[in-house]
Amino acid sequence: MAKKNIPYDQKYYDPEIECMPRPELEQLQLERLQTMVQYAYDNTVYYKRSFDAAGVKPSDIKTLDDLAKFPFINKQTERETQHVGSFFGELCSVPEEDVVFMATSSGSTGVPTVSPFTQEDFDLWQDTEARLFWQAGMRPNDRYVHGLNFALYVGGPDVIGAQRLGALAIWAGAIPSDRLIFVLKQYQPTIIWTSPSYAWTLGQKIKEKGLDPRMTLDAVNRACELVEQLGAGEVIDGIIDVDNSDPNHKRLPFEPDKMNALLGLELSAEEQVKLLEKLDFKIENNEVVVPFFRTDINRMCDVAEEVARMYGYDKIPTTLYAGEMVQGEFTPSQQAERAAALVCREAGFDESMSHSFISPKFYDMIGWDENDPRRISTTILNPLGEDFSVMRTTVLPSMLDNLAHNHAHRNPTASLYELGTIYTPTVKDGKADPDVLPHEEKILTLGSYGRLSFFQFKGAIEALLRELNIKGASFAPEKANPSYHPGRCAKVLIDGKEIGVFGTIHPTVAARYGLSGEVLAAELQMDALLAAIDPEKLYHPLPKFPASTRDIAVLVDDAVPAASMQAAVEKAAGKLLESVKLFDVYKGKGIPEGKKSVAYSLSLRAPDRTLTAEECDKAMRAAISALETEFGAQLRG
Repeated sequence: MAKKNIPYDQKYYDPEIECMPRPELEQLQLERLQTMVQYAYDNTVYYKRSFDAAGVKPSDIKTLDDLAKFPFINKQTERETQHVGSFFGELCSVPEEDVVFMATSSGSTGVPTVSPFTQEDFDLWQDTEARLFWQAGMRPNDRYVHGLNFALYVGGPDVIGAQRLGALAIWAGAIPSDRLIFVLKQYQPTIIWTSPSYAWTLGQKIKEKGLDPRMTLDAVNRACELVEQLGAGEVIDGIIDVDNSDPNHKRLPFEPDKMNALLGLELSAEEQVKLLEKLDFKIENNEVVVPFFRTDINRMCDVAEEVARMYGYDKIPTTLYAGEMVQGEFTPSQQAERAAALVCREAGFDESMSHSFISPKFYDMIGWDENDPRRISTTILNPLGEDFSVMRTTVLPSMLDNLAHNHAHRNPTASLYELGTIYTPTVKDGKADPDVLPHEEKILTLGSYGRLSFFQFKGAIEALLRELNIKGASFAPEKANPSYHPGRCAKVLIDGKEIGVFGTIHPTVAARYGLSGEVLAAELQMDALLAAIDPEKLYHPLPKFPASTRDIAVLVDDAVPAASMQAAVEKAAGKLLESVKLFDVYKGKGIPEGKKSVAYSLSLRAPDRTLTAEECDKAMRAAISALETEFGAQLRG
């Protein structure tokens, strides 16, 4: 039935109350409120205990505010009431002309409060509820009591088969007792009013039971018929039907192949169509048209279930479950990070973790210049404090802070590593651009004091590169980094590209952290390390022939890098050179000022034969000649 837009003041209202002056209307509502409170006190153990415990009499309740402030006992813990969750008990025994009430549905807390009934409530609610409020005597800015639950009986307690349900009543005393108003809405708590004393909610049950909303009108007519047959009321003309249901049929894709795969059958599309048509389903444009009364059909598996039911469960063959097991594994970057962490632990380093938020003062601690672009950081809008106000662009201050913490607690040695993240912002007008997220990059940072020498620390980095199967790594002096000692710092290069730095922390920086002695640190870019990993690892069989080992010691200028000399030896000695290792660097007694003695151990081997003395001497002479030519080295006797 089409909706009827009936003005609030033209139907379903009590003319006596409609025309009543405001003061008299408020007095009538107050009198009915006191009647309600007195009845609750006389007939309900729960409310009587509440009044007696507070030393209050029902006659003391003069206004809605008094009722709202009254300390009722929480009925969720005090279950002595005859009807748990009810407000009045059997309200039907109270004369209709003496009762006026307002309550929420039966799931509320039971603690009464007073609220204003605003114009906004009229505007937001559906026209049906607003009409009921209006004809019941409610006006904008009225106050009402909510949070009171009650139990009512359809047709009164004497009707056989009466049904007790939770209800929503709105100043019901203002509704004439000879009116029968049915209000139903699909998928909403529905109010059916038979008189001021009889009300119950039904609408939600339509959805819960999966009923066809188009059957609502038939159900209402049947209810009206029963009301008259039982003598419980008189049905009047007029129906307000607020139908929020979708008038169109639900349509789902018709997917016979997927349904066969789900059921383990091999039915043709035509066979499936015949089975579905027996249940009033239709197939149109490769879609399944679902009948209105089948509100439980929502997706393909529901349609497949209907096909299986009509085909016969006993005809479906028994099969074993089939599927592929997917083995979980780490990504290449995760594997590399775990491998790097394992190397660090095997080298005696313990993992540490630190906050990504730091203080701008940390950059001063590590000696960065005020104009250093690395000081530009992303600022936190709501920092915990100044010490956590910016996103770090280096992990070094956090690592030195951890070392200082260990040193302050009298730990004689400490070796730590951290796979931490730095945040490099996009610079705009000399500041971090707040509209662009910073670039995140993982940095492997190592720190140590009291345990390793400079060269042992360098060996840990070489072991890391070797275990990650990174080739083409080399080292070059670094004197411009203000955080490190200018004479004991080196850049880590891979194929000539800088990917990190390591060395001894500058004594001034170490002193700021309260550290003494040699403090070592390294910063390596994990992304660059991952990109340089050679995924193929070659197997070399054990040699069948012995190696010939020769040592060489030369005198060179103190400024000559030992790594450059080693590269020259490897190039000059040729294919017979299996390995070359630096085993001594000496400066002191017997060595001229500005010079140093560097000694290498060379291992020569041929894969197919034992080398002769002449072959070994030839390779050694070539290596010595290269050192003399490129670095002015002098062979020590």
